[in-house]
Amino acid sequence: MKLLFITQYFPPESEIGGIRISEIAGYLTKQGHEITVLTGFPNYPSGHIFPQYKPYKLFFTERNNGINVIRTLLYPSHSKNSFKRFLNYFSFAATSSFRGLLLSKPDVVIATSPPLTVGFPAHLVSTFNNVPLVIEIRDLWPEALIELGFLRNSIAIKSSFLFERFLYNDAHKIVTLSKGIKDDIISRGISSKKCVVLPNGVNLLLFKEGTQNKELMELKQKGYFIGIYLGSLGTYHGLDLAVQFFLKLKKLEKVKIVIVGGGAERFKVEKAIRNHNLKNVMLLPLPSRERMSEFISSADFSLVFLKKSKFSRWLISSKIFMYMACGKPIIGAAAGETREIIEEANAGIIVDPEKERIDELVNIVSKLICDALLCRKLGINGRRFVEENFSWKTLARRYETILLNIRKK
Repeated sequence: MKLLFITQYFPPESEIGGIRISEIAGYLTKQGHEITVLTGFPNYPSGHIFPQYKPYKLFFTERNNGINVIRTLLYPSHSKNSFKRFLNYFSFAATSSFRGLLLSKPDVVIATSPPLTVGFPAHLVSTFNNVPLVIEIRDLWPEALIELGFLRNSIAIKSSFLFERFLYNDAHKIVTLSKGIKDDIISRGISSKKCVVLPNGVNLLLFKEGTQNKELMELKQKGYFIGIYLGSLGTYHGLDLAVQFFLKLKKLEKVKIVIVGGGAERFKVEKAIRNHNLKNVMLLPLPSRERMSEFISSADFSLVFLKKSKFSRWLISSKIFMYMACGKPIIGAAAGETREIIEEANAGIIVDPEKERIDELVNIVSKLICDALLCRKLGINGRRFVEENFSWKTLARRYETILLNIRKK
């Protein structure tokens, strides 16, 4: 089966949507399917095209683990400036639409959103070739853009909702990453038979206990109890709550928090560390995906923050799967399906994302310091849970079944 995936993000970018497609496409390639990924030049999260892809070209083709990857030029940006962000989205939509129409006919077109603008090339290519379209929804757009303040113009908002509805109706199958997203789409009148939930997962061979980071191990040798926060520092994540937690955590002198991440809100964390003299917090750049495991495995516990908002009803923080795969207990403040998964796995202790509950988190850390058996138990529970439910191999196998069934119709 010839499959065309359209995604604005793809490795070497660390954005989870690109990683998701890379893992699924890699599995499908090993099963004998012919995979092409149409994507942009990597620029996430820095907003600058990666040096190895310069000088700029309109199109660039490469092979990645047996996958044919076609990159199209875009305006690189991860700015909070709405104009620059939209220029980034629409430039990719334009160049990928043109390049997509020049490709040989696929059997199925799969587009992953956000951004929702990937729907433009996906619709054009599937219509031009008269083949089925699968739309994968990882965030609910345009709601997310409106909530974050990127989309304010009333005409643009109305147009975005109309285009979203058009894509849902046009798609042969809608893949959602959470039950909350699926329920939201069904509530709009889309058939439940068209929708299926396939969450994000984790590479169990890459994320596991054992690897160590030299810098963190040196801290442990000095007697520090280390907490790790790894991944995106975005608007969804309750970083205001996290800062409150770091401030109160000062009284536990031997606890060190290591933040390994990037994203639109990183500057706020940097500012908070300076303004509050948070010597108990270390901020490091996000490493390559291959090195993420060593940071998690070298820590004693892991952190997740997800503020209560319109997003929390459907957003699942993907970092929790990496934490569980590395056998680390999770503590934090979160709501929605993120919290439900951690509690179902019995892999951590989570409180409501409210300032009044932050003292409880400090007490939980104190408890973990004194209870190595509890840390180990929560870590083992998490690893077992992702092995049974969230390995990429298991999820990709389900994805393959969906695509094969679409092809038969």
